Amino acid sequence: MDPMRIREKLEAKIQRNRDLRDEAWALFSTALDQVASGIPPPDGTDRISWAARRFSHAYRECERARDELMEFIVNGSAPADTDENAH
Repeated sequence: MDPMRIREKLEAKIQRNRDLRDEAWALFSTALDQVASGIPPPDGTDRISWAARRFSHAYRECERARDELMEFIVNGSAPADTDENAH
């Protein structure tokens, strides 16, 4: 695969993961905002925990995608999901 195409795929992956991270953050913020009194409703704690886990996972995936791009730029090694190495 062409190195430019690999870079484009990796940059697109970063953008998808950023979008997921932003969505997860919005869900987490909404869950927190619904607890205006400081005391969550009975299922509020579960919603907050779920939203926090979702955000944490999305954040890690975003970081992983960024690391893959940096590895490709610095060392020329493409991740397995691009089907080829740049060298």
